[in-house]
Amino acid sequence: MSFLLQRFGPSVEITAEREGLNIRRTVGDLDLSRRENWPAESLSALGAWRTAIEIEQLLELGLAEVIGHQVVVPYGNFQTIESDMPVGLDKTGTQPSPFLLKIDRQSDIGRNDFQYKYQFLLGGRPVYLDRMGYYVRRAGRGEIFLLDHQMYGLAARGNSQSRARMAHQRRFEGYSNLQPPTSDAL
Repeated sequence: MSFLLQRFGPSVEITAEREGLNIRRTVGDLDLSRRENWPAESLSALGAWRTAIEIEQLLELGLAEVIGHQVVVPYGNFQTIESDMPVGLDKTGTQPSPFLLKIDRQSDIGRNDFQYKYQFLLGGRPVYLDRMGYYVRRAGRGEIFLLDHQMYGLAARGNSQSRARMAHQRRFEGYSNLQPPTSDAL
């Protein structure tokens, strides 16, 4: 799954993927690390020239990397980009998130079944979102919103806790399936 954030002409697009923000050509295999490699029809699109320059700056500072034929800006660099760089690449095709993050708990701290429960709200009501890194999209709609750093950190922590709990449960289930050795095996 990925979110299409912006398309510049028919051959360059920016998408939110699991590992970060990806800028790639949809036609051909030249990398987009230098604006000279961008197709003319893409560079003439609104905002494309600025995006090409910002990509060069982020690559020069080590905040983006070329992987194959695409440029990737890892989500781990977003906070540095926001605080130290006058670029808008991370905000391309999005709006600031209007959602509130509700954090609740299940069980009590210290118990094996304790876990945090996270839920996004809009106007006090639950909202179902698809999330890809810093980006969220309302289920059934095309609008994409950008989470701020604090909300991203909390939501990412909730996902990592859920994954850790599932891994712990799988390990426990593996142990529970062990049978004592039979007298034939001794």
